[in-house]
Amino acid sequence: MPINRIAWRNVHFHDASTGTTLGGFYQQGSLTEATLIWILSNVLFIVEGTWTVRHRESGRTMTPSSNPVVPGDYDIFNEGKFLPA
Repeated sequence: MPINRIAWRNVHFHDASTGTTLGGFYQQGSLTEATLIWILSNVLFIVEGTWTVRHRESGRTMTPSSNPVVPGDYDIFNEGKFLPA
């Protein structure tokens, strides 16, 4: 029987156009926004066009910075086609 890992996650990603939950992870403070953007764009997603990640609660757009990823829900906005890898 598979373990439901969603209860352990404190960061969740959603497709902004459909509201579909794409995944998430548990942030303990060590993952930076720059590292997460790299992971999303080079490992997890195939995206056509420009895309942005926005923290739902604050409305802040994530930038490639050394700021730690804040726990919460994030919407991924894309101008083109969005396909999970």
